[in-house]
Amino acid sequence: MKSNSKLTRYLPALLACFLPLSAWAGTIQIEAKKMTLLQKESKVEFTGKVHLTRDTMQMDCDHLVAYYSDHQLTHADADGHVVIVQDKVHGHSNKARLDQIKGILTLTGQAVLEQQGNRVEGETIVHNLNSQKTVVTPDTGGRIHMTIESEDNGAATTILPGKVSK
Repeated sequence: MKSNSKLTRYLPALLACFLPLSAWAGTIQIEAKKMTLLQKESKVEFTGKVHLTRDTMQMDCDHLVAYYSDHQLTHADADGHVVIVQDKVHGHSNKARLDQIKGILTLTGQAVLEQQGNRVEGETIVHNLNSQKTVVTPDTGGRIHMTIESEDNGAATTILPGKVSK
């Protein structure tokens, strides 16, 4: 993303006309190729190589819809090539929802989280950005999959419910 893009330069001014900057500045920053403000629906749509930053979390996707109420961001829905990075945790999925109020990130559709060689996969991964608690659920009738990198010899251990294999 070029930091001198027209959207990056003009987005704060556009949002200031409709939302106080305190609702966005410092907490959430969004860059994209295109923005559409739907004031009557209390939402802003971003398309084209969208990049969102919230504290230490960064998210990239194809399309993002940010919803607000009482001039405060409530949540944002992302879809298409969603990639998440927070500190040493990396993830990806088909869709994601960032609940700004609760600090919860939900990845859905072939969701994966990785950290230092360890990997967990499921249909849905719910990650609390504040407590760092993560819950993984499989597709209906499916199972989650987790790989833990062994510290002894570098061999990976795969954990499936009811079974451990190396």
